[in-house]
Amino acid sequence: MGRAVGIGVGSDAFMVCVSGGEWKRVPAVLHLADGAPPVLGRAALAAEQAGRGAVFRDFTERVGDPVPLFAGDHPYTGAELLATAIGCLAGAGDEVMLAHPACWSDHASQQLRNALARLAFPVTLVDEAEATLIAAAEGPAVSGPGAVVLCDVGARYTDLSVLTPDSTGRMRLRHTERSAEFSGDLVDSLLLQHLLSAVAETEPGFDPAAIADVRAIELLRNRIRVAKEQLSACPAVTVDVELPGIRYAHRLVRAELEALVEDSMRPVVDRVAARVEEAERVQAARGAERSAEPRPRVLLSGGGSALPLLTEQLSAEITAPVVVLRDPATTAVRGAAALAARRIATRPPAAAHRVIPPSPESVRRPRPTPDARSKASRPQPAPAPPRFNSRRRAGWLVGAVAAIGVIAAGGVVAAEAVHAPAHSQTAPAVTVSQHGHH
Repeated sequence: MGRAVGIGVGSDAFMVCVSGGEWKRVPAVLHLADGAPPVLGRAALAAEQAGRGAVFRDFTERVGDPVPLFAGDHPYTGAELLATAIGCLAGAGDEVMLAHPACWSDHASQQLRNALARLAFPVTLVDEAEATLIAAAEGPAVSGPGAVVLCDVGARYTDLSVLTPDSTGRMRLRHTERSAEFSGDLVDSLLLQHLLSAVAETEPGFDPAAIADVRAIELLRNRIRVAKEQLSACPAVTVDVELPGIRYAHRLVRAELEALVEDSMRPVVDRVAARVEEAERVQAARGAERSAEPRPRVLLSGGGSALPLLTEQLSAEITAPVVVLRDPATTAVRGAAALAARRIATRPPAAAHRVIPPSPESVRRPRPTPDARSKASRPQPAPAPPRFNSRRRAGWLVGAVAAIGVIAAGGVVAAEAVHAPAHSQTAPAVTVSQHGHH
C-alpha cells in the first residue's frame, strides 16, 4: 500500500500525519526570498534573522481574502502562500489529503485548489468536520445515523459544526460558525496573567512591563502550554517561572485553571446547547421517524477541548451524549490521512501516481499576484522583512500582559516552538503532582 499523508490547516500551525499514525506539528511561518527556495516552520525565522527575504504569518486565515499580503513590493494571495507551504509539507506521499477549516467558503476552497494546480501539487481537499468524523468513526458514540454537533476548540477560534445524514446515510456538513470567544491561546494568556500576578505578590519590585527578554516570556508561555495540557489529566502541576532576576516555582492546581476560564467558556456551552436544541426540534418535526433515529450527539475535538471543565459544563447543560474524541488535537489530520489511505486502496493500479517529494530545489515559490500599480518592465526590489510591532508599556499588570500579547501577535510566540529552539528544548520544566492540595 502506498504512503498516505494528511495535512491539517490551523491558525498558527500545520499538523501532518502519515498512514500508520505518525504525526508532527509544523508552525505556520513561511519565509520567501529571491533566489532561495521557500522555507517553512522553525527554519523560517532563522532565515529571517539572516536579514534577507520576508516571513509570512497568519496567511492560513487569508485564503479567499482579495487583499494580498506583501513581501516588499511583491503581492501574494493567501491561497498562493498556503499552496507553497503545502508543497513544503507534502513529502513523498502517494496521496495527500488536506483538512481545511470547516468555516471556509466554496470560494476560498476553490482559490486554494487553483493555487495548488498552478504549482502542480496533486492535493485533495476535505473539510475538518468530515475528516474528524472519519477518524472517530470507529467509536460507538459516532457510529450510526443521527445529527452530530461538533465543537472544535482550536488555538485561536472555536468552530461549531452541525452534520446530519443525507438520504444515503452519509454525514453531510450543514453549517459551521466560528467564534473567537474561547480558544487555546486565550487560556494560555489567562494563565500567563495569573502567573505574573503570583510573581508580583512575592516580588514587590517586579514590573512585567519592564521585561526586556522576549525569549524568557516565550519560554514561560511554552511551559504554560505544557502545564495546561497536563492539567487535563492531572490534578496539579508545578510551573518554573524564570525571568530576569526572578526564579519562582508556582504550584498550579486544576481548580485555578477552571476558575480562570469558566466565564470565557460559557458562550461556547450556550452555543452548543442551542444547536442541540435545534437538532432535536428537527427530529421532533419528523414525528414517527424520531423513534428510529438516534438522538443528536456532541463531539469535542481540538486541543482546547481536552479541558475536563468543558465536558462537565456541557453535560450539566444538555441531555445529549457528550464525547471527547481520542487525542482531540490530531483528530482531523488523522481523519485526512485515513481518507488518503482509502483513496490509495481503491485506486486502480494503472492510475497510481506519486507526489514528488518537495526537496528545497523542487518546491516552487508562488508567482506574485499582478499589481495594477506596477509595470512588467519595472525592476522589483528584493522583498524586505516584515516589521514587527514593538511591545507596549503599561502601568499595571493587565496592561503588561496585553503588551506581551502584542509581541506574540508579532510572531515571537505565534509559533513558540519555532523562534528559539534552544529555549524550546527546555520548555517542559513542569512537574506533575498526582495529588492536588493548593
